[in-house]
Amino acid sequence: MKLRQALHEDAENPRFIETIPRRGFRFLAPVVYSGAIAGNTVAGNSTSDARAATPEAADSVAEGQGRVPRRWLALFLGSACVVALLLAGLWRYFEPLAPPSIVSASQVTHDGIYKEGLQTDGTRLYIVQNRGSSNALVQTSMVGGEPVPIATGFDFIQLYDISPDGSELLVTSRSPTGREGETWALRLPNGAPLRLANVMSHGGAWSRDGRYLVFANGSELILANADGTDARKLTGTSGIPFGPHFSPDGKRIRFAVNAGGATSTLWEVRTDGTGLHSLFASPPAPSSQCCGVWTANGRYYFLWGRREVAATFGGPANRPAGFPHTPRLRLS
Repeated sequence: MKLRQALHEDAENPRFIETIPRRGFRFLAPVVYSGAIAGNTVAGNSTSDARAATPEAADSVAEGQGRVPRRWLALFLGSACVVALLLAGLWRYFEPLAPPSIVSASQVTHDGIYKEGLQTDGTRLYIVQNRGSSNALVQTSMVGGEPVPIATGFDFIQLYDISPDGSELLVTSRSPTGREGETWALRLPNGAPLRLANVMSHGGAWSRDGRYLVFANGSELILANADGTDARKLTGTSGIPFGPHFSPDGKRIRFAVNAGGATSTLWEVRTDGTGLHSLFASPPAPSSQCCGVWTANGRYYFLWGRREVAATFGGPANRPAGFPHTPRLRLS
């Protein structure tokens, strides 16, 4: 009221100011700069002053000024989430693995016949029953039952692997006293065997993606396409290699080497033929290391020693810890 009195203003017919409910007053006439004041301020502030001349414009300016902090806050929160996910991934990769354990066991067959070459597609077991001078390929349910023979036409058969899709078995046919045998892919459940090129081997395995085949011949490991074509030497050894297996990522192959006598050692080589080395560079290690296999996720590697099974773990995935720090699972 004092402002209206000073300006001799009529509230019903305002000329200079008007009331803004719950805010105050505002000038009705435009702000005009003159002289030095105009020269110093028009370039820098006239636009913002003009925009702020109305409550609506003032709200717009305030809102525009608030966008920058909100944008930075969103950027900060997004970066924090990314860092948290990276840290969680690193911890998951490097965290110590829990010792594996056997939670239960049950006997599947009860015929007392020596068995070897165990393979499974998750529902059935495929086994070679060995009777000395002759043997036979059989199958049985994972939950148990009588083994059922699979007709192969071979007098002496060795079973080495099952294809990733569970449709084929990798087998060799040879004499009981021979080492190398013709290598075949045996279609399941009762398909005719398919010869893999001219491959002669005493052990082999397919890669997890089904594209490649590794097999042992003499003192060498050979890498080929899954059908046995384009075979080329991967590496040589100082003994007889056997039981090769691809790592889950397909970049490495581990296998056992028998240099004479009743003991063997485990070795590893990359699929390009480089990096050949003993899996356990120094003792203690299980006697007669043999026939290791990876779990499907690559986080454990199980191997057989004389009268025991050892599981290596404790480091990054696919990298075994040394045996002094490696628990063992003993199977009777």
